[in-house]
Amino acid sequence: MFLFRNCSQLTTIQIPDSVLSIQDYAFGNCISLETIHIPVSVTSIGVYAFNGCPSSMTVTYSGSKTQWDKNNLLNIPLVCNKLEATFNPDNGDPTVTKFIDNDKNSKFTELVPEPTKENYTFAGWYNGDEKFDFTTVPTGDVTLTAKWDINQYTVKFVSDHGSFADQTIEHGKPIGTGKPTMILMHTTKGKGVSYMEDQAGWHGKAPNDDEYAQGIQELDALRAELEAK
Repeated sequence: MFLFRNCSQLTTIQIPDSVLSIQDYAFGNCISLETIHIPVSVTSIGVYAFNGCPSSMTVTYSGSKTQWDKNNLLNIPLVCNKLEATFNPDNGDPTVTKFIDNDKNSKFTELVPEPTKENYTFAGWYNGDEKFDFTTVPTGDVTLTAKWDINQYTVKFVSDHGSFADQTIEHGKPIGTGKPTMILMHTTKGKGVSYMEDQAGWHGKAPNDDEYAQGIQELDALRAELEAK
């Protein structure tokens, strides 16, 4: 518990990866301690572990600031060796966490493949409301969320009864006219029944039993012909 307490000559120390916690007062009153390196294996630090150490002491941590905070380690000045990026694809897939070295050269470029989402087009990774610039050197941990643009389609109308302007419609949205819609159908009266086809006299008139049987027979034959195509 008081492993290095009052070691006034101790100036630097590197804690091995096998250490899981730093107890209370472990480095208490180490008045000459300048640097200490803490590995990610450490998940707890006693409240008074560095009591009485110089305020200018540099603490380096082999993980990221997010990892440090997640483990509820002490709120002391530190330098993290890693930077962390969390990628949220916002498409039902799980988030992905990636790390890079915290230096002047490393970037978060191409850490994860471009995500996909049905009926949407990927518009980039965003840090809040701003699109993240992967060409810059990051200065801290980031959470990036995929932005999606819904697909749009151009609807063209082909008609023998006048011309209609093309419309650009978002996926899942109805074609808009801005006016009441009426559907006009050009049909043939009695189509498929030989004695009835295009004969105005059959309008409102019911066939007798023989005519009905003949009509059904002809319609069944026509349906079979169409289904065979």
